[in-house]
Amino acid sequence: MHWLEIIKIRCNGNTEKNRVIDLLKELNLSNLDHKPLEISFYNNKRLENDISLHIRWKLDQKINNESTIGLDLVHELTEFGIVNHTVWIEC
Repeated sequence: MHWLEIIKIRCNGNTEKNRVIDLLKELNLSNLDHKPLEISFYNNKRLENDISLHIRWKLDQKINNESTIGLDLVHELTEFGIVNHTVWIEC
């Protein structure tokens, strides 16, 4: 089963956006027990201070919650703006 965590952040300004991008580029996943298949992030074409982080997972068991890394990132990112965190399961 594949599932996707999406963390959207509306940064307070350009400085915060740049800091978020730097933080995401420096993510260290070496200490994770379960590593995601892929992590990517995008900048909204119309709203330049909006960033969407996508964490793609493949796990055998059913997922009921967000991942630990997702929750940790949300905690870190809240200082830079408004954060929304959702989980999507492949149909």
